[in-house]
Amino acid sequence: MKDVTRRTLLRYGAAGVATTIALPTIVPSRVLGAKGSVAPSNQIAIGQVGFGWIGGSHLSTLLNRKEVRYVAACDVNGGKLEEVRRKIEAKYGEDRPGGGFADMGAHHFDIAQWALDMDHSGPTKIYPPDGKERQRVRFEYANGIIMNHVGGNCLGLTFHGSDGVLYVGRDGLWTKPDSIAKEPIGANDTRLYESNDHHGNWIDCMRSRKRCVADVEIGARSATICHLGNIACELGEELHWDPAEQRFIGNERAEKLSSRSMRSPWHT
Repeated sequence: MKDVTRRTLLRYGAAGVATTIALPTIVPSRVLGAKGSVAPSNQIAIGQVGFGWIGGSHLSTLLNRKEVRYVAACDVNGGKLEEVRRKIEAKYGEDRPGGGFADMGAHHFDIAQWALDMDHSGPTKIYPPDGKERQRVRFEYANGIIMNHVGGNCLGLTFHGSDGVLYVGRDGLWTKPDSIAKEPIGANDTRLYESNDHHGNWIDCMRSRKRCVADVEIGARSATICHLGNIACELGEELHWDPAEQRFIGNERAEKLSSRSMRSPWHT
């Protein structure tokens, strides 16, 4: 068998080596350096510490150079770092499916959907930030429940109910009053899918043919919330969403942003 390098594979496509390896041939043109873009393998990755006067000028200059790409940023000023993050995401947002909002956001919205028993549905209204009442995007479900994105360094979710408050996240779980977390689960209470090992659950389900705790359809619904929020922010207007049909209602501009044109013969 003749050795095939990664560069050769990308240059000539999978067709030329079909006898030795099989893989999807749908590769974005920018990966191959087409249309004036620079292939990721030829880009210089930049991590910068400090974005004051001089550091900020470096950022402004380098963001406009296609042969480099920012992959990390650090500054002792949290406000400045947040501003830098927005600039970087705005620049690379077209290449990244949703930016930071759709990165960790999907993990947290997934828990919210699970708790609200909306794993196979989603919000019906999305409100963009207005700089006043809403500093960040807001979602509303058909049953009237409101979900607010608060941002910052929060690592989880806070649920506000008639009997108290529950916080659950990567850094732990707490309730107000404390007695809520200490109360035993009753026989008639809802019991959730138990899994403390994502990889183990995935492998076990291959054998048992059961659905994973975070099944692909559930993941798609969680990711959809991130895209809905990003589209609302981009358009700056209230959006109405049909979670059953997974389409925007009465908004052609939003509908166009919900997908990208695909090369023939692929279509949606």
